[in-house]
Amino acid sequence: MNMLIALMGDTYSRVQESAHVADMREMALFILELESVLVWRRDRGRKEYFQLCTVNEVDDEDEETDLQTFWEEKLEELAKKVALIGNEISLIEKRTADTNKEVQSGSRDVADKLRVKTEEVSVKMTKAQQELLETLTRIADSK
Repeated sequence: MNMLIALMGDTYSRVQESAHVADMREMALFILELESVLVWRRDRGRKEYFQLCTVNEVDDEDEETDLQTFWEEKLEELAKKVALIGNEISLIEKRTADTNKEVQSGSRDVADKLRVKTEEVSVKMTKAQQELLETLTRIADSK
């Protein structure tokens, strides 16, 4: 019985050692296949990389706690960045509203000035028409 257990343990160890090698070999074959399929994209003049994401298993509870703390800190950092971006957006919205008010005020001022100038020109044209009419009447009476 002990011999069977030792043999099984030895076999398990060999399989585990060769599993990593087999995994890497499969990955290399996959990359080679991917390269052969995408060979037509090589002449674009830019480098592209194949990225591999793996999951690391956590064996120890301390490591799991450290990992949880790490992600909590990352989330807090992201929350702070989101808050800062929200503040910046609020400032931009306020500046935009102020600018809109200035533009509307300026356009009202321009419209008022234009209305005044139009009235002035209209009055001058009316006077010029009356003077022209009077001059024409005098010329017609003198003949």
